[in-house]
Amino acid sequence: MAIPGIDESPYSRVYQKIVDQLTTDPALEAAGVRFIPWDGSTKNVRPTTARSPTIELFPTLSSQEWMSPDAFRGDMVVVVRMYVPNCFNAKDCMDLWAAVERAIYPAGDRQKQLDFEERLRGCDEGSCDAETGQVKFVRPAMIQPQFNGDKFAHFECVGEMSISIIRPLNP
Repeated sequence: MAIPGIDESPYSRVYQKIVDQLTTDPALEAAGVRFIPWDGSTKNVRPTTARSPTIELFPTLSSQEWMSPDAFRGDMVVVVRMYVPNCFNAKDCMDLWAAVERAIYPAGDRQKQLDFEERLRGCDEGSCDAETGQVKFVRPAMIQPQFNGDKFAHFECVGEMSISIIRPLNP
């Protein structure tokens, strides 16, 4: 649901494309990974109650700078918070992060990589959304064991990716 009278921004369009890329990845689907994309598609769920990992995708914005006299450039950061149940181990957290990287940049398929970057750029409607369409993994997943009292409950793994977004001032 959009706010009435507020136009869709390049930030939200690019974020949704990243969410779509991850939630439709065959490897993540086959692993039974659940997603919390904060886009209204799911209720707030308790991510660690399942026996499969849950990935929360939370967008945030950074400062902007002038790109040209009529456009700003600024990074949109997507915080990737992975909840991995206690039936898995720390290596599984690293493997899940690598699967997220491969979902964004499929190994061995340069055309798929280029197609996704082109979709992120979104230049089909006159102006572009993302500067290059290249996603940067700015902070790899930090693995933190979580406890319920003295008992190991689950892993929480947090990483970040970012992408440079263009916000034109004049259409």
